[in-house]
Amino acid sequence: MEIRGRIKPKRKVRKKRVAKKKGLTHKDLVVKGIKWLRSQNGKPWNTPVVFGEMVAMGIEIPDVIGFSSGGNSTLIECKTSKSDFKRDKKKMFRSVPQMGMGKYRFYMCPTGLIEKEDLPDSWGLIYVNERGTVKLIIKPKAQYCNLKAEHSYMYSIMRRTYKKKNNEIQTFFRRYT
Repeated sequence: MEIRGRIKPKRKVRKKRVAKKKGLTHKDLVVKGIKWLRSQNGKPWNTPVVFGEMVAMGIEIPDVIGFSSGGNSTLIECKTSKSDFKRDKKKMFRSVPQMGMGKYRFYMCPTGLIEKEDLPDSWGLIYVNERGTVKLIIKPKAQYCNLKAEHSYMYSIMRRTYKKKNNEIQTFFRRYT
């Protein structure tokens, strides 16, 4: 290509470097958590309506949370490092469990990251191995949860859905109202 009498050299195209994946990322665990929670038919923590990393009203922002029509709620906190797990223990709604969301609560992490002895009382533990296989290690026990926080979370989700005027919801309301 010639510009003002000079020949412009062709631009060298650099090859993009593809970073090799180093273990499971937080996002990988969240996606696995959502799929796993939806597949728990017949278990007390089964919740067909599941949300992942959705910022809503309130103090707690769960990595994965699900709700069922029977009033059950299940929380999954995804951890990729021991330091993140230790930081999580210091949060107000972890030190006072009744302030947290989720009737059933789990930690999900790469295999072996969190030991059974390190878990808070009544929490479950889920391991994900390097191939992405999910394995339930410890079943959680039902515990008191902050219903006000859960209702605020659900309200925030419904409000956003209503504002966006989701086509499916609008169609439903046209048919049945």
